[in-house]
Parts: sequence; C-alpha cells; structure tokens
Amino acid sequence: MKNIKASKHMNKGKGVNRKDFVNSLYALDIVKVSQLHIKYVTFFIFKKRCTDIAKVKCGNARVHLTNLCLLYGLNQLYADPAACYESGYFTDQDGKTKFSHILLEAIKLLNKRIRPYAIPIIESLEFTDDILLSAIGNSYGDIYEKHLELAKDSRLNHTKSGDAITDGYLEHIMPILKAKM
Repeated sequence: MKNIKASKHMNKGKGVNRKDFVNSLYALDIVKVSQLHIKYVTFFIFKKRCTDIAKVKCGNARVHLTNLCLLYGLNQLYADPAACYESGYFTDQDGKTKFSHILLEAIKLLNKRIRPYAIPIIESLEFTDDILLSAIGNSYGDIYEKHLELAKDSRLNHTKSGDAITDGYLEHIMPILKAKM
C-alpha cells in the first residue's frame, strides 16, 4: 500500500531530505493520508458523541445518531475503498474482492432504517429556513409553495437583460432550431 510505503520510507530516512520527501516524492500520498485521517477523526468523534450516554440521554436519539454515524462511515468506505483493498482487508481467503456489494447493501439497509426519521432528525437540529435551503421541513410546512418560490428565484431564471428568454438562447439555440425545420 502506497501510504504505508511512504510512512516506512520516511521512518527509515534512506538519504532523502524532508523537503524532497514532502514536495516531490510522496506529496500526493501525504495529501491522501491527510484526507483519510480527517475522515477517520470525523467519524471517530461522531461515534464517540453518539455513544456517550451522558450527552445523549434519549435511547431512541442515540440509536438514530448511531445509524447516521454508521451511514457516514460506510459511505466513506464505499466512496474510497482502495486502501482497504490494497491492504488485503477487503478480500477473502481466495483473494477475491466482494465487499463493495456488501457495503452497498449495508448502506441501503441503513437508509431504509433512517428514512422514517430523517425529517424529525433534521428538524430537531433547529436550523432556520435561511440556513437550511430546503422546502422539506421548513418552518411553515408549505412544501409546494416553497418549491415554486425557489424555482422562480433560481439563478437560471434570471437573465442579464431581465427577459424571460435565457441568455444565449436567441444567438445559439434558435439558429439550430430554425435550420432543422
């Protein structure tokens, strides 16, 4: 695994100064390890907060937060499982890799568990409508009216000239349409 190789090479110090090591030889590996470390620390802190009984007193809330934490962790593994495959962690005795299917099934199962409670969980965080730009779960409960308002205010519906016709339509699209007719 490249990340482990970079660490071993750095520890042995085979005649490479630190500047060349960081900037030239293993720069991409160091960035990748840093990104993976941030994801791990985020997961670890989230997991610790979810399982801390003193901080989350409600058992149902602890279950839902734990499911969200597991979903985050599984999504991170599914998005970038290369390190697990390279290290041999995601292979069976025959060397065949079949864990991506298992990860996807676990993600689907957690989504199924979380779905009935998704809106109450989000609403419990008490985001204001200005922060959470979504029609679902807004403070007024007017889902369809909010969708219409968001669509009208979309930047795609505002042109430089203020017309209802999108910029570039007359110059680029109309000649193509007229040529085909």
